[in-house]
Amino acid sequence: MRPRVCVIGAGVGTLVATGLARHGVEVVLVDEHAGILRGASANGLARLHLGYHYAGDHEFAHQAENTAQRCVAGTLAWLRRYPEVAPRPGRWWQLITDDSMTSPEAYLAFCRRLGEHQASLAAADPAALAVLGPAQDAARVLDPADYAPHVRPGRVLLGVETRERIVDLGSLRATLERELRELPGVTLRFGRRVRAVEPRPKVGGSIVELTDGERVGADAVVNCTWHDLDRLQPLGGAGTPPMSTRLRVVACAESPPALRRVPSMFFHRGVLGNHTLFDDGPMRFVSEPVCNLATSPGAGVPESWRALLLAPEDPVRWLEALAAALTPATADAAAVSQRPPALDALAAQVVTLARRAPAAAGAAIHDAVAEAVVAGYASLVPAVRAVRHVRLLPTVTTDLGEADLYDPTGSAHRRDWWTRCDEHGTITVYPGKFTFGVLAAEDAVERALRHLGRPTTPAGRVPEAVPVG
Repeated sequence: MRPRVCVIGAGVGTLVATGLARHGVEVVLVDEHAGILRGASANGLARLHLGYHYAGDHEFAHQAENTAQRCVAGTLAWLRRYPEVAPRPGRWWQLITDDSMTSPEAYLAFCRRLGEHQASLAAADPAALAVLGPAQDAARVLDPADYAPHVRPGRVLLGVETRERIVDLGSLRATLERELRELPGVTLRFGRRVRAVEPRPKVGGSIVELTDGERVGADAVVNCTWHDLDRLQPLGGAGTPPMSTRLRVVACAESPPALRRVPSMFFHRGVLGNHTLFDDGPMRFVSEPVCNLATSPGAGVPESWRALLLAPEDPVRWLEALAAALTPATADAAAVSQRPPALDALAAQVVTLARRAPAAAGAAIHDAVAEAVVAGYASLVPAVRAVRHVRLLPTVTTDLGEADLYDPTGSAHRRDWWTRCDEHGTITVYPGKFTFGVLAAEDAVERALRHLGRPTTPAGRVPEAVPVG
């Protein structure tokens, strides 16, 4: 009889499910959405990082230890396994502003060391060279005349152009859906939420109870819910870092003509804004002081925000979710005072608009947030004022550490991933960010196989495909 594993969460969990199925394990994949890659995986800025985002994490080592090196390793893992996830390189302008936490000199030194790291990987591995390309193409310092027409005058002190990858989530989703259909022993349970995970001390494993009353017996459980890890399994204990939950929105709109021929942009810590451009005209963008609506300790998510994640087109849910997100999570006056004034203004609007009928109020507060995001990002990129028909994507990010994103001395831009297995065979997967997804999934598969007493060797993994160009 084949062992059975219940995988909760069909983002990174889809990679775990296919990995286990290839090893002959029966898998039940559960997600509260209607399909795979519909939650946290779907609503980011569609960027597969090569590390240039993370200049504040300075230390480099032979083994991948800092955030930038982990990003390179994560990107290589994705593109070797699923080249369709990001079939073409994108161009980014990394812009150091007058209030960035990284100085121009420090950022150039960081780029040099990251380039050396990438070059060493490419020299040792032809597959890495195919992904990373020649070292001299990785980053170049921009002439100010390149970016001056597109950014607020006097704000930018340094511009560097880098080549990273834009995620094609539709192509990845099609590949993973095909794998789920073709691999034997995979059962899908979509549109259902996990109510509880109960250990079975006498026989081993656990019972996973779903919201429709179904009880799934499993020899091991892999919890990949990312934004709600702590609800199903307390994360305390030795070796588990503290966690913070960030409730956030990403704006989507048709990109204005003035931006369609320039690269995507990232403004480093300080002003904290960025946008991704797509070939077919749309853009996704954030203005961090407005988009990060709440940061609170723990890994839980308010129910009203969860409801919004499942139905972002429902204006009533926008009203309820934003009311919860904009309510300070702490009574500490000093902590509350660090919030950007824009968030306090939005909170006051929620109170005023809530006096209307719920649907009208929800639509109005959605539009008010969209206007605030546009205004905030337009302070960096004036052309953004011309965007039309802005819609917001609600997202959740779980950060390592007790991060306060409004604290300029914090370390919110350091990222990592980890997995953990308890004595009952419940494996917790914290992927940290989309870029680390394959690394976290492979580690979770190996932990599950070890718990099940099955052999695990790197050679047992799926042969890696190498993208061209």
